[in-house]
Amino acid sequence: MSTKIEKYPEPLHFLLQNGYKLFLTNLNFLNVYEAIAEIFFDFLAESEICIVSLVEPGQNDLRVVWKKGIGSLSHTNIQLENTLSGNAVQARQLKFSNNSLHHFDYLSDEVATFRNIKSQISIPLLNANQVMAVVNLYLSDEQLLDNDHEKTLQILAMQSAYVIQQVNHQLNENSTLHDVVQIDEFAKALSNILDVDLLLNKVLNIAKVICNADIVSIWYQNVTTRKWERKYLGNLKDSTAKVPDIQRGEGIIGYVFKSKRSYLTNDVTQDPLYFHSWKTTKSELTIPLLFSNEVKGILNIESSRIHAFSVRHEKMLSLLASQVAIVLRDAQLSKIAESRTCQVIVLKEISEALSHQKSLDSVLAKIAKECYHQIGGGKRTVYMMLIDKVRKLLDVKVTYGNLTEEIPKNLKITFSNRSIVSAVAQSGVEKIVNDVTQDPDYMQVIYATRSEICVPILFRDEVIGVINVESAETGAFSEKELELLRNFADQAALAIKIAELYEIRLKQLEALLHTGNKIRSGLNVNETLQTIATEGLNAIGPENRILYIQIYDSLKDELEIKCVEGIQNKNKYLGKKIPAEAGISGWVFKNQESYLCSDVKSDDNYCELNSDVKSELCIPILFQNQVIGLINVESLIENDFGQNEIEILQGLANQAGVALQNTQLNEELIHIQLELTQAWDSMILGEILSGLTHDIRSNTALISGEIQWMRRLLDKKELTIGSLGEYLTTIDFCLAKIEEITSEFKKRIHKQAPEYIPINLGDLIRKVISLLSGKAQRHQIHFEVDYKNLNFKAEVDELRILRVFQNILFNAIDAMPGGGLVQIVAKKYPDDFEIQFIDKGQGISAENLYRIWDNFFTTKEKGTGLGLGICKRIIQMEHHGSIQIQSTENVGTTVIIKLPYQQKNNKCGVIEWTL
Repeated sequence: MSTKIEKYPEPLHFLLQNGYKLFLTNLNFLNVYEAIAEIFFDFLAESEICIVSLVEPGQNDLRVVWKKGIGSLSHTNIQLENTLSGNAVQARQLKFSNNSLHHFDYLSDEVATFRNIKSQISIPLLNANQVMAVVNLYLSDEQLLDNDHEKTLQILAMQSAYVIQQVNHQLNENSTLHDVVQIDEFAKALSNILDVDLLLNKVLNIAKVICNADIVSIWYQNVTTRKWERKYLGNLKDSTAKVPDIQRGEGIIGYVFKSKRSYLTNDVTQDPLYFHSWKTTKSELTIPLLFSNEVKGILNIESSRIHAFSVRHEKMLSLLASQVAIVLRDAQLSKIAESRTCQVIVLKEISEALSHQKSLDSVLAKIAKECYHQIGGGKRTVYMMLIDKVRKLLDVKVTYGNLTEEIPKNLKITFSNRSIVSAVAQSGVEKIVNDVTQDPDYMQVIYATRSEICVPILFRDEVIGVINVESAETGAFSEKELELLRNFADQAALAIKIAELYEIRLKQLEALLHTGNKIRSGLNVNETLQTIATEGLNAIGPENRILYIQIYDSLKDELEIKCVEGIQNKNKYLGKKIPAEAGISGWVFKNQESYLCSDVKSDDNYCELNSDVKSELCIPILFQNQVIGLINVESLIENDFGQNEIEILQGLANQAGVALQNTQLNEELIHIQLELTQAWDSMILGEILSGLTHDIRSNTALISGEIQWMRRLLDKKELTIGSLGEYLTTIDFCLAKIEEITSEFKKRIHKQAPEYIPINLGDLIRKVISLLSGKAQRHQIHFEVDYKNLNFKAEVDELRILRVFQNILFNAIDAMPGGGLVQIVAKKYPDDFEIQFIDKGQGISAENLYRIWDNFFTTKEKGTGLGLGICKRIIQMEHHGSIQIQSTENVGTTVIIKLPYQQKNNKCGVIEWTL
């Protein structure tokens, strides 16, 4: 560094006299920080204040631990960002600044001025390249240090960091005995708790106190179900995070389960074992709960701070874990005993709970879970199956238990298949099979199954489903389990029926409501069809299904696929045209009835669009007893549709018929409205121009006649001064008449004053695009619109601005005869906004670009040359905005319109046309 300060002591002499003081200090962290502040303060004669602040691992701020030369500070914590101390920490080197460059850390401007502080030095105390603390010196001089004094400060910083580390080691050793005593007290507090939930909450709170962590959870194995469950401290729930598979060894949790050893990582971003459950997690500490060398549970602590946990935390929780494992086992065994003595009470509670359930899935899940627990749990699985009469099969709705991994997804068992469950469903008689290998009706689904029990669910003597339980043990079931399942079936039948009916109607109503709301705000047929397709597929369930809508073209007598939902490669379907008499669609069109095909390979009416399709459902869209379209649903699974899907889609199809007719009518009305407006403008302009032409021609004829007569007299030499004056007077009168006519033309050719109302610009753009959708499709034009930034309101005359946007987009479409993309981009500013229309068309040549605003100038064969002139008038004169056109030939054109949000004090009266 530069100029040496005269008052600084000789560096080596200072080190010899004062360096030893740090090493003679008693190993107490307060004494150490006091000594550090004293030595640094004494080193520089210009020192006015010395502050020592501590760097907390994983934190983003510095905390003051000692100060010298000042009584109190405005704040004792500062952030690392945008401070000199923070710069020193991040750069790991000494930093210097004066008042003209930087506000002083910890000191207010008033204090710095009062104490005559001119500069600040921040010195990081490093040990093993880790910043442990920062010393800030505030000086009454602005001169910089020289190299010798800077090196001396660095030596003092290294010595100080070493001493701080020694103090920390000593403190850790002294805390070990204290930790053991504390853990013993925690263990005694847990020993008498037999309620599992209460015990887990207590353990979680203890872990939070020890580690001061953000997320604390405990995994434990349910002794009845043998499944791993997880409990959090506070309001956190499993549904908010991804869950690792412990038994497969996923994540740190799985590693601890497999290895039976604790695991500490202070930076999960660098740890390959970390399972990303919480985005905020930076550090994780995981401890196994071992009993008889078996993992009974896992304690998991996570923090949003890097380096949040230490070896001390790991040791303390490991000491606690062995005690927790014992208490947890006792509590779980107590819970089992209590459960066995309360089966009757539980059945009554289930009966009451089921009577209030409204979701079919929740009803079935509740029954399956309680059945599993009440018949003893273990290596068993409960099936809840409902009968689908249309497809003549049993649909497996819910499975619960320890053998579910082998069960195929979407399992369905047809009545034609020989099985225990189909036999019970058709006969209505329960059955116990304690050795499935000896029963001819048994159908293997789970390889481990050895015993099976099945009871019918009866509603008014009608079998609506079955409860089926399989076990991995031979001879697992008796009359006791059979009686228990009968009770469950009796209590469940009514609740299931109510829930089933409720759910079907609810899905219908939700689909109709959502579709109705969206259709009312829809602007064109394509949007309406897409809404119907999306809501319809969501209502029946999108998995393995494709829904598309066909519209009937009466002129060509064919059906065309207009929209598709549920498949990425939509081009396989979109635009496909099918004769009105062909395939399943043709049958539905002709008979005006729904059609269910359970297996397309065996159906002669099926017309293949996708080789992966296994089953199909087709619903007619009717309007005034005429088929105007079809809703087709295809599935990649055989026999995938039933009465539920038919009822839901029929309700949607009824609404779709009315909606499509209304949407088409709305489009036609808007087109007519704009055409009438344009025709009215043309009529007025034509009428005025016609009258103007007639009057001007009459006066010019008089002028021409006078001039010809004067020439004749001049040729005959009969033109006198007197007669010349008379003729000139007549010509002057005619010229004045022409001027009067043109002035009157300006007064007459006007439009009514604009009516400004708040309009959503996104909706306005949607309306324009809907009006041009037919022309755009014919020309293969696609629109890419920034609707997110267009979702705001501005005061405009809707019809005038609609006319401007339509004119611009007409030009863009005409500029791309081979098809292309038109982009509409919005930019918002405090007082106004900007909309850009960008095409990649033919562009405008440089010679024509400056003439585009001229009236009657056009390059189109049938153009009038008035369109852009009218646009300019509407934007600039009537809406007080601006319009610009940027264009390059053979590259494209961008039209930029800028308008204010509000037309404040911008009331327009008569708006003149500029010609």
